[in-house]
Amino acid sequence: METGNYFNAIESFNRTAAIFEKLNDYSGLNAAHANLGNSYFYAGDLKKALFYYNLAVSDYKKIKKLKPDSEIKLANSYNSLGSIYCSQHDFVYGKTYFDLAYAIWAKHNDSLSLACILNNYANIFFETKKMDSALHYFNKALELKLIHGNNFDKADAYNNLADYYMKNKNPVLGIEKAKMGFKYLDTANYSRQLITCYGSLTEGYHALKDYRNELKYYKLLKLSSDSLSNRVQQSQITRLELTHEFDRIHLSDSIKSMEELKLKDAKISEKKQQSYFLIFILILTVVALSLIYSRFKLTNKQKQIIEQKNTEITDSIKYAKKIQQSILPNQKYIDREIK
Repeated sequence: METGNYFNAIESFNRTAAIFEKLNDYSGLNAAHANLGNSYFYAGDLKKALFYYNLAVSDYKKIKKLKPDSEIKLANSYNSLGSIYCSQHDFVYGKTYFDLAYAIWAKHNDSLSLACILNNYANIFFETKKMDSALHYFNKALELKLIHGNNFDKADAYNNLADYYMKNKNPVLGIEKAKMGFKYLDTANYSRQLITCYGSLTEGYHALKDYRNELKYYKLLKLSSDSLSNRVQQSQITRLELTHEFDRIHLSDSIKSMEELKLKDAKISEKKQQSYFLIFILILTVVALSLIYSRFKLTNKQKQIIEQKNTEITDSIKYAKKIQQSILPNQKYIDREIK
């Protein structure tokens, strides 16, 4: 990613994230998603950067066994989220995430990271026109960076103060702070800090109508800016390639998702047909059993009626026989008369 080839970085981090996702390794996912957020941030796609930073925070909350540096990574994600929201002038959300990062870094005594957050606070106050608070936090950040930072950190802190004084119409102090930062920089390396420093000095001498020094630093600013511009143009080409490749991957993924969705729908339809067939068979079985049961009840009832009729007929015959025997003479009398 440091070479500016953000597409290769994104492709690598996506493969890494896929592996960690299969392993249910949320610690690895947290790192991969945070790096994807960084890649998109430097590529200028803040929307996707925001998405992956939020994913990184979500991954952190799913980690069961936290490593010592896990919370530091969470603070980095919070700080990145705050930076994106502030770049969109949503200072309320931005400060909320900066506060979360500050609490973690204060807990771990990470002074340089705290300086970063103090500087972010100062920028929020600067943008919201609270100049006294902005100056206070710029100076607090400078104190920590002078103790714990490298040369770029120190130059950056002085440049922030120089910019503050220039915008507050105090070019003398602006030039003073810019020169204090300038001594920490390598003039052969056209860095962002060096260009900012040349810009502050050019602006300051222009305000003081010192045109000789203004021209001097303007030439140096132009030279360093042109050098940086070439790198920016190359970065823009890379960004266009990244956008094109991302769209191609996204389209491929969409087609694959559609095919998977169609296959899933076909399986669901097949299962529905099987379910309907089983329900139909079940209904037929229930109807058949109902008919058999009804027939059984009818047959049983008819049998009972027949048995009852037979009993009644038998009883009638027996009764008639008794009547007949009571009317007719007995057998002995008949035998005697015949003889």
